[in-house]
Amino acid sequence: TTEIYTLSLHDALPISTGYPGFALIATAGRTSIAAVDLMSFNLTKTIALSAAPGAIVSADDYSYVLTPSNGSVHIVNSRLEVVRSQRIADGVSALRLTSDGARLLAVTPRELIIIEAASLRVVQRYRLYSQPFDIDVYKADRVAISSRKEGMVEVIDLANGHRQRRQVSGEVGAVRFRSDGQVLLVANWHDRSLTALDASSLQTIADLPLAMRPENLCFWGTGQLFISGSGMDGVAIVFA
Repeated sequence: TTEIYTLSLHDALPISTGYPGFALIATAGRTSIAAVDLMSFNLTKTIALSAAPGAIVSADDYSYVLTPSNGSVHIVNSRLEVVRSQRIADGVSALRLTSDGARLLAVTPRELIIIEAASLRVVQRYRLYSQPFDIDVYKADRVAISSRKEGMVEVIDLANGHRQRRQVSGEVGAVRFRSDGQVLLVANWHDRSLTALDASSLQTIADLPLAMRPENLCFWGTGQLFISGSGMDGVAIVFA
């Protein structure tokens, strides 16, 4: 399985001239990531890591690479060099970056961990009610976490520590904030639907039936949500 992430180094040029940046590719089973030049689509560099990468998130000048097997995060700069590595915790399964690029969010089987992006220093920990499956962050301070088997959705406001949780029937998958942060979209695996919750109260706004189990959610722009999953060889488009 190959995951591709893009680190943009300069402003984009017209498509005919290529894109002045790199795709950072994390390949399962390898203890490195590959940097591909998007101007020429040639391999530029292989960046060695201490363990196999599981996730990459990017800001303007830096990318952050998670190696789950040793619970570490690595900073890669715009020159494609690893400039800092730090072990965070055992069992880290996901990594997200706040919109201001100041903090990283990581989850373990029972914790949400807040990390200062520049130093990789852990600044705060939140004990979770159940084992997390997916995580999303709105801007710099609102975090949503889903727990698949428990059917739980939890929202934490990092600015004031306020927490809410909501039980959803059966298994749930991914969670995504709408672009304005007012609606939280939950992939309801049990009912094969997309559940829209009010992000403040976590009360149900609507349940949208789907022809597939919503396993993959991908926003494009500020309004279109593309959904795919088992049960149908196709894609559902939701205007959120």
